[in-house]
Amino acid sequence: MTSRRQYTAAEEQIRAIARVHAAGIIARRPPIEDKERSYVPVHPVEMATSAGIVLDDWQRDILTTTRKHIAILVTRQGGKDEVMTWLALGSSLNSAGHKTLIAAGAEDQAALLLERIKRRYDALPTRVPMTRKRGDTVEFANDSSIIVVATNEATVRGIDAVHLAILNEASVMPDELQKAIMPMLAVTDGRVVAAGTARGKRGWFYNAIQRHTDLELADGTTRPWHVVIKTALDIPRISKQFLDEQRHELGDLWFRQEYMCEFLDDDTQFFASDLVEAAMDDDYAIDLDLIA
Repeated sequence: MTSRRQYTAAEEQIRAIARVHAAGIIARRPPIEDKERSYVPVHPVEMATSAGIVLDDWQRDILTTTRKHIAILVTRQGGKDEVMTWLALGSSLNSAGHKTLIAAGAEDQAALLLERIKRRYDALPTRVPMTRKRGDTVEFANDSSIIVVATNEATVRGIDAVHLAILNEASVMPDELQKAIMPMLAVTDGRVVAAGTARGKRGWFYNAIQRHTDLELADGTTRPWHVVIKTALDIPRISKQFLDEQRHELGDLWFRQEYMCEFLDDDTQFFASDLVEAAMDDDYAIDLDLIA
């Protein structure tokens, strides 16, 4: 016959399980590995090294700088996704309650970048436990999170109190979307890192790179962009033979934009961008013989 004491113990177990579920914690969670038991903040460069990643000098510089507004113009296959990964992990693992937003181009690009972040996280010898992976978000035991979304207004509206905003494929990000993201940094005085390849003489990213235009914040103040430019010639992993082949296959216009970080007008424009902008300047005289 079952004793009253056994009934009481069973009731206590049921109540404990109910409390666990009410708190949103999964029952029977696997035990925390030793490498997750105690975490001491680690510089992102050291994080990457501990995960077996060899960074280029320019990547190390980006991860080390204390500048709060950074614009990176980099060749294709230059390593910008690696930089974004360690910026996001460094912010999330080292600072409790930090929210990182990565606007990552198309949906497939967003998914690939989130998978990269998870792989790099799994390779760390010590880390803050990851408590949830759902859809476009990963969350950590220190209440920090990383949100990776495709770049459209519908996906970013409603996100607030962002500590680090990373804008991928910034050269094709509409001005309206960039303006929608910037107010998210207002209450945290957060950082913004924009990265992309060259794509035409237009848009906020072009202005930031070519003219070092000041960044206008939600409170009306401005801060200058810290600009970093890296062509394919700066990346030791990209061979001269490959670049010669790409120049032949892509043609000069696309090659110079994709690999040499040059903002160029495309063949569909009747007038060059510089000429159009000069026409808008009352103090600039245009020699009509030049366009006859």
